[in-house]
Amino acid sequence: MTGIVRKIIQTRTSLDKEFFVPDQEVIDRVNEYADENKCSKYKQYTSEDGLTNTIKIDFFDLDYYAEMGNEQIMMDSADKRHSHCVINDISYRIEETDYE
Repeated sequence: MTGIVRKIIQTRTSLDKEFFVPDQEVIDRVNEYADENKCSKYKQYTSEDGLTNTIKIDFFDLDYYAEMGNEQIMMDSADKRHSHCVINDISYRIEETDYE
């Protein structure tokens, strides 16, 4: 079984702007998937200098990744993240690597 490790990495130039944090209902939904052994629990961590923030989720199967990605709550959250980052001059990138 092959899955995906998905990271959303946000970078800011100063500590004056807040990183995007998904709504609690989005975090709860990810953790529901984790309780069903479809992915890891929601993890978010910030670098020591406070300028980089990473959200990481391990999806244990490609089908689980696609299933969650197609949920309206997740698509809405992606739109909110993009808007937040543009408004606050925060760059972000999505890294996806194989999970085996």
